[in-house]
Amino acid sequence: MFEEVVLPLRANRSIDVTIDAADSTNNDAYFPLRLDFEDVDVILLEGIFLFKRGLRAPLDASVWIDCSFERAVAS
Repeated sequence: MFEEVVLPLRANRSIDVTIDAADSTNNDAYFPLRLDFEDVDVILLEGIFLFKRGLRAPLDASVWIDCSFERAVAS
């Protein structure tokens, strides 16, 4: 995701790429997803893996929101 989407979007403020996206209802299924964005000022990402040292360097800021698992997955 970083190599194909985040870094090019950050560098160019726009992107037009088709990626293989995971199906949330079937762990083995993927589908093509076209991402087409222009004039992007802010990129907001969510995920625990963003706190890994190797992924933090290109980020301007990181925020940790502490909440229970039940609260995080509640709809």
